[in-house]
Amino acid sequence: MMKKQLLILLLALPAGSLWAQKQKLPQTQPATDTSTFLEGGQLQETVVTGVAAPVKIQNALSQYRVITKDAMKAQGAATVADALSTQLNINLGNDAILGTNITMQGLGGDKVKVLIDGLPVNGRENGNIDLGQLSLQDVSRIEIVQGPMSVVYGSDALGGVINIITDKGSDKTKVSAGGLWESYGKYNADASADFHFNPHHNLQLGVGRNFSDAYGYADTAFPQRARTFKPKEQWLANLAYRFHPNEHFSATLASDFVHEIITARGSIIGYPYYATAVDEYYRTTRSNNRLQLEGKLGKGHWRLDNGYAFYRRVRESQIKDLVTLQEKADTSIGSQDTSRFDDITLRSNYASSIGKLRYDGGYDLLFQRARSGKFGDSVHAADDYALYGNAAMDFFKQKLTAQLGLRYAYNTAFSAPLIYSFNLLYHANERLQIRASAAKGFRAPSLKEQYLDFVDQNHNIIGNPNLKPEHGYNMQASATWSYGAQKPLHGALTATAYYNDVRNVISLANPDHDPASINRIYGNIARQRNAIGSLQAEGKWNSLYALVGASLTHVLAADSGYNAFNTLEATATLRYHYRPAKILLSVFYKYTGESRQLSAFADGTALYDVTLPAYSMMDASLSRRFWKGHIEVIAGLKNLFNVQQLSPTGTVSSVHSSGGGVLLPRRMFASLRLDW
Repeated sequence: MMKKQLLILLLALPAGSLWAQKQKLPQTQPATDTSTFLEGGQLQETVVTGVAAPVKIQNALSQYRVITKDAMKAQGAATVADALSTQLNINLGNDAILGTNITMQGLGGDKVKVLIDGLPVNGRENGNIDLGQLSLQDVSRIEIVQGPMSVVYGSDALGGVINIITDKGSDKTKVSAGGLWESYGKYNADASADFHFNPHHNLQLGVGRNFSDAYGYADTAFPQRARTFKPKEQWLANLAYRFHPNEHFSATLASDFVHEIITARGSIIGYPYYATAVDEYYRTTRSNNRLQLEGKLGKGHWRLDNGYAFYRRVRESQIKDLVTLQEKADTSIGSQDTSRFDDITLRSNYASSIGKLRYDGGYDLLFQRARSGKFGDSVHAADDYALYGNAAMDFFKQKLTAQLGLRYAYNTAFSAPLIYSFNLLYHANERLQIRASAAKGFRAPSLKEQYLDFVDQNHNIIGNPNLKPEHGYNMQASATWSYGAQKPLHGALTATAYYNDVRNVISLANPDHDPASINRIYGNIARQRNAIGSLQAEGKWNSLYALVGASLTHVLAADSGYNAFNTLEATATLRYHYRPAKILLSVFYKYTGESRQLSAFADGTALYDVTLPAYSMMDASLSRRFWKGHIEVIAGLKNLFNVQQLSPTGTVSSVHSSGGGVLLPRRMFASLRLDW
């Protein structure tokens, strides 16, 4: 039966449409290309995530959001977490030790696939990739797709995809250096070089250091020792070599590296009779490596993506005598640990057409290996073998595009269902595009969720090898209307509706139903559903650019456990170019309405029993270029409203809950960049 299904899939090879859209785009735009009328806007952007070849946003079948390099710099962003902080339907939290956690469309970070140039990043802590460990040093843009992308990217893409796109080199040799300072104690510096030997060879090298000592923001009892914000140091490096012998072939070999050290100094014990403290050091190493080949074959286009992701995290606890300054290893349970994760990804894609039918598809192989003291020092493995594809065709004189996608996978640990997606794009006229989609997502339990055995004085977390995989269903509908092309005031308005239904949601469950208990076990929640409506508008009038949006999330009631509730969000970005002084003013704002945190229990029920208050965040900056554009200076303020503490109400029942979280207060930042 399996062989028959594979044969049918290979013969049909339903495959992705957008390569062919590049070859033959619907003629819905006038002769003068209105896709570029928004300077700094979205409509002129070209996206590459989940498609066989680059395609303009207005011709893409899914809803995309693009964060440009200029926007990241104006925001004073140093990491991917910084860049995402004001995005609609994305909320970030932070744990002093585990790092950044994310929710997208109300779904947890374990359901969001994080990619670098289309290849997955590994090393999740509490289900999340720490986006604060992913530097923007060599990043040119970030593409966001909200909703299942499981057909193309498999497990973990049930809730959406964040694709970090790196710089692709220059047509001339150049050198760059810069630094970022924040008044709470952040000091970043980096340098890079781009060597353009000839039209066929390009080499990029980069190094950097990010350092934060969180000076002045300490616990009140012993401010000289324990701190709410832990000192953090990151060493960064990246390398990319590109070979383009001709227009039919190109090869890229690239690597990104980060080594992070978090120092968690303990409070003084025994004072005034003696003085000791338990200091913890967390050392994390990430390395994302990729070999990517592409070219033309016949009238089609092929691509091979091969990636190796390495993640290693060491926890070391030392008992320090604060009189003699001598240290000795802490021998208590869970105080020392080393975890290592190795992922190999092998992907292919071939795109072509047969008559009016456009298709692409290929294989997607993932090999995961993990070893940790939290696993009893044994090695665990999980492999996934998949075939995927998409097929698309135009109807009604190319006004309507329909695409069907399928993915068939074999997972060595779990039975994987046939995954599907169906997309429609209708160009009603030159100004209006209407999209609709239905998709199924799938997420297999991670190795940590199955085998974790983590015990220390604050945690007793047990994995569950009997977990069921998550199954998700998503429906979307959107309409984008552009207005005022080639007029002083022009822009676009987008309305979107989402529906998410996730079954067998995997979550840390409290077996004791006691908020004070440190016992947790991974379990399945029966169901989690929400509906989201959002409205986003952007426009440009002479030297003023604005992007504003609002979103309402309605969490549907569970069959047992919690009632329905709503959460409101709003965002705004304003950028004004004061031409006489050559100064660019940028303002970034986000309002997050009252929200709730999910708590799960071992019997499969769940409660949203913690409520976080509404709050607003705003950043602002001024930027100017000097010396024919070779020097760029940016200065501004972060957290203008000085929001520092989100005090929850209800019962904080998660061992990883931040209790609402403590935010860095109002602070200044400045950056200097030299390019030559």
